[in-house]
Parts: sequence; C-alpha cells; structure tokens
Amino acid sequence: MRVFAVILDATDQEFFGHLDPDTRALIVSIMRDIVYRRGLRAAPVD
Repeated sequence: MRVFAVILDATDQEFFGHLDPDTRALIVSIMRDIVYRRGLRAAPVD
C-alpha cells in the first residue's frame, strides 16, 4: 500500500506542484464538494 501512496504523491506533485497553496486548496475543495454531492465512495475505473 505504501508504494501506491508514493505513486499518488508523485502524481500530485507532477500535476499540481506548480500551483500556489491557495489555488491547490481551492481545487481540493471543489473536488471534495463534487465527491460529496455525487455520493462517491470509490474512484471510477472506466
């Protein structure tokens, strides 16, 4: 499971690492809201 976490951290850095902290926080907030409103519990695999 730790290897998966390392891969996710690297992916986050690759896609979002250049953003300032406020912008990153806004994106996380929006993504959490989408997940909450859709009632999602797992990542889609399609």
